[in-house]
Amino acid sequence: MRVLFVVRTDPYPPEGGAALRNWQNIRAAQELGEVGVVAVGLQEAQVSLTPPEISTYRSFEHRSQERSALGHIIHRAVQVLHPFRHHRIDGVYDSHAAEGLSAVIEEFCPEVVVFEEVWLYPYSLGVESKRPTTVLDAHNVESQLRSTIEEAREDKGIIHAIERAALERIERAFYKRADQVWVCSEEDRRQAQALYGQGTPTQIIPNGVSTAYYEDVREQREHKGLKSEEPVITFIGGYGYPPNRHAAHFLIDRVWPKVREQEPSCRLALVGGSPTSYMTTQAAEKDRLEVPGRVPDVRPFLVESDAVVTPLFEGGGTRLKILEAFSSRCPVVSTAKGVEGLDVQHEQHVLLGETADELAAQSLRLFREPELREHLVQNSWDRVQEAYSWTKIGKTIRNALTEAAG
Repeated sequence: MRVLFVVRTDPYPPEGGAALRNWQNIRAAQELGEVGVVAVGLQEAQVSLTPPEISTYRSFEHRSQERSALGHIIHRAVQVLHPFRHHRIDGVYDSHAAEGLSAVIEEFCPEVVVFEEVWLYPYSLGVESKRPTTVLDAHNVESQLRSTIEEAREDKGIIHAIERAALERIERAFYKRADQVWVCSEEDRRQAQALYGQGTPTQIIPNGVSTAYYEDVREQREHKGLKSEEPVITFIGGYGYPPNRHAAHFLIDRVWPKVREQEPSCRLALVGGSPTSYMTTQAAEKDRLEVPGRVPDVRPFLVESDAVVTPLFEGGGTRLKILEAFSSRCPVVSTAKGVEGLDVQHEQHVLLGETADELAAQSLRLFREPELREHLVQNSWDRVQEAYSWTKIGKTIRNALTEAAG
């Protein structure tokens, strides 16, 4: 079987949730035959490396157009008023990349083409005449996700409402055009089918992790022991994404100070790219707050962490940051939203809280109750091996691709 993946993120090395999911899917498909990758919409600053064991690989930068002030206003008005336009889709679509994708399909002759997320909808329109099976890998139900994010913003208005409506139309069209849809969880499938019907076969492809990648972390954590003399709370994410940004600010302002009232030596590490100016300013002013920015490898931070705390109140999909912690045998404190889509239970795999007081109290429990820590760590490690390892999920991906190819 030949499978072509069309992605909008730098596919290799995989950094961040979307790229990790893409790489999970690519690696699984390689066991079925030849795999090609076309990366579109890359920014000029990105360095795209050829992924290993890929038969065909092409990458295309997004060519931004220079416009006058008036031209920009007209372009934005067209985006807002056109029923099938959205600024995020325009941000990755490029006619040169679309022509390149068409050429790759002609040459590679894939039986299945997998598109990463709804934002690549315009690229799917040129594939229909080539007659491969098309799969939409919906990392999120984007119209629902954007709605929840907008609800938390103060600048809601008519433009956002119009764009949400356009996104829903585009997502509905892509769901109906695709031969198969992949979603991350049963909750995402329920939302998608409620919005767009049950006409297109929908497969649950969970986010997963390579447990072998964290083997050194597990060994170092076992040698280090269960609790540091100076406990460390860690949050890992890209802060260009509003839910992660809000979570980081909530930790700085609300949760961490309450923990330090009883554990003054506690450190807070906010790891990941695009930290806000508020985060970096606070790190410069406050003792024991670390904001290292984007790092080449998060594993050293997981070695040092005494608790991964995930105070998410919005967002979609499933949280790779949680699965990374599970694979590292690091205990997790989270909101219910933070573990949404994962088959885990309070006080079995994670500790849950919804307020700053509750999240701080649960973090302190981890510092002070070694038996509870060991219980959570063992159960979460067992859970990730049972349901969220690449070995387990790979079989599901290959079954879905085989079914899609007919």
